[in-house]
Amino acid sequence: MNNQPELNQHNTFILHIINEILTEANSSSHEEFERNEQLKERIYSQLQEVGQASYEILNIPDVELENRNIYENLANFRNARYNQETELDHNMIWSVITNDLPEIEIMLERSIEPVENS
Repeated sequence: MNNQPELNQHNTFILHIINEILTEANSSSHEEFERNEQLKERIYSQLQEVGQASYEILNIPDVELENRNIYENLANFRNARYNQETELDHNMIWSVITNDLPEIEIMLERSIEPVENS
């Protein structure tokens, strides 16, 4: 079974969301991220979307993933919740956004294969 079109669709969606997150992060400082409740809510929501799409990739039947561990880690974000009342230190999330997401973006861009028309 050729699952490449479905895999490409999820990867393209993840890339789009990562690009949105990085655009927001590049126009903000860590301090602004810490202070801006709407920005945090938006980014956490986007991370949830990345997590859900990664989870769905992991559940594509018979899919071969070169970087399965990255998808497994990203899938954990589907449970990311931002709660103003129980606010935690957001350094870890900011670090993932500024350090890890750019590398993941490059990896995903390389993994999207052209789909042959049949």
